Amino acid sequence: MTDTDAPLTLLLIEADEVIRLGLRTWLSQQPGVVSVFDTNTPAQAQSTLDDHRVDVIIIGDFTAGLRLAKQLEPTPPESPIPILLWCSPLTVAQLSLAQRSGLRGYCAKGTPPRELFNAVLCILAGETTWQAPARIDPDTNVSNTPPTSAQAEARIPGVEYIDREQDQIERWLQDPNLTLIQRIVLKGRQRELSAARWLVCQLRSPRPASPPQPSQSPSRSSTSPATALTVAEPGSLTSPNLASEDIEGLLLDAIFSKLQPPLRNLSEIPLEIDILRPEKRRQLLVTALRMFQNLLSELRHSDITPERLLERRDRLALDLWRGTSQEFFGRYYTLSFNGESVELVDILLQQSDVVQAAILDKIPLLPDLLSHLLFQTPLAVDDLSHEFGSPEATLRAEYLLHNLLIAVANSVIQPLLDQVTGIETIERQFYDRQFLSTRDIERLRNDLSWKYRWETYLEEPRAIYESRFWLFVFTERGIKRMTIYAHRREEFLALSGVRQAVTLVLEGRDALAPRLRSVVSWVGNGLVYVLTQVLGRGLGLVGRGILDNLGNAKTRTSRSSSRTRNSD
Repeated sequence: MTDTDAPLTLLLIEADEVIRLGLRTWLSQQPGVVSVFDTNTPAQAQSTLDDHRVDVIIIGDFTAGLRLAKQLEPTPPESPIPILLWCSPLTVAQLSLAQRSGLRGYCAKGTPPRELFNAVLCILAGETTWQAPARIDPDTNVSNTPPTSAQAEARIPGVEYIDREQDQIERWLQDPNLTLIQRIVLKGRQRELSAARWLVCQLRSPRPASPPQPSQSPSRSSTSPATALTVAEPGSLTSPNLASEDIEGLLLDAIFSKLQPPLRNLSEIPLEIDILRPEKRRQLLVTALRMFQNLLSELRHSDITPERLLERRDRLALDLWRGTSQEFFGRYYTLSFNGESVELVDILLQQSDVVQAAILDKIPLLPDLLSHLLFQTPLAVDDLSHEFGSPEATLRAEYLLHNLLIAVANSVIQPLLDQVTGIETIERQFYDRQFLSTRDIERLRNDLSWKYRWETYLEEPRAIYESRFWLFVFTERGIKRMTIYAHRREEFLALSGVRQAVTLVLEGRDALAPRLRSVVSWVGNGLVYVLTQVLGRGLGLVGRGILDNLGNAKTRTSRSSSRTRNSD
């Protein structure tokens, strides 16, 4: 009798309620499984782990899986709870990071439930099991990239219709005149379409090609059919010490896998790249990624030091912007402008001072990112220093690189919006359909202008005062905004004028708000006491007296009527 014959208790962590319910129901029906707990987030899962013994954890998010593995690191001689990663397809670099983090296995979402359960049994037997990832090369021609999983899903009958319906609902939800009931109905419809899309993809998508399955152990050969899972030897994809080139490849693979159209802006902040067609948006971001890779290669073969990185920070950002602009538009791309034939890049590069002041100078922690990748210096994460190659440092480097690429892409488009307007060739070749009218273009320009003023005079001083940076990062659905902690004391001391006044207002609010709330609460409690205990009781006594007098008057009237009848 093997260890897998014992009763199993599983914990499923998945944000999507429909997927979580379906998988939990299926797993609970498998032989040997006595209970399946499920939660939305790792934070909610902690209470389950405190109250119940769990044999295997199945988690549906890559980043959350890495963090959970770090949180659940046991103290010897305790053994860790094995974690099976069940998420979107990973690259080789991401899989390497997952193995270094202590995860025991990986299955891509879309894997048949039977194979997923076989992976659980394999982990319980003391082995590790990893599905083979696809290596993504950033040097691949952008226009001839192979179909991604999202593109393959779009070819499945019915998925294209669902995607059109979801896009239509998203446009409706942007209408500020919707009533609360209408918004709730549309949100429900959106969830139904997401669940239907997932089910269609699971039922109709073709099985991916898989490498040959290694021979299984006799204990599982009779019960486990051939699957696409591969049992990996510990450290087969990683080495104890990763070189800087390895981490660079990991980051490039991870980011390139996320650069898939349409790359929607899911934040409430307008971006310059919003105006681009989805394929042009991706091409620009991939170009920025290549230019960053070239920059790292040049710096690696130079005699630069970490100290000089800080000194040359502005020049490096400017060189990255220039190279990306020339590569994206073409060094000699010409157009007719004001009756003359001019090179587009020359017009754009003349705005270097404006671009640097508005965007490039505000890219956070660029010298720290370059120093980490070139010289393997530790990277600060939440005021803690993490060594090169650690999961925390690698994830923070990935987020910083996400924000860098988006900022560089915005800086490439910013002078195009300011200096090159009303040229049909540019609008037809680069702009998205929803920005073809002059009104829509001017609206976006005004939104961007207001955004920079708002950030300069309010958001940035507030972020400095609160010791944090705002980052734009890539997710599976698009571009989102997140915040990270960072020490910004020197910037705070350098504030002046309106920006300093904003911090003083925030400080005054923090100082007065608790006291003002306590005063308002005390006055409110006093008013409640006066109204209920004093005035209320007084009114109650008056009302009671009135009712008593009315009752006495009625009694006297009835007695008088009785006497009158008796006298008659």
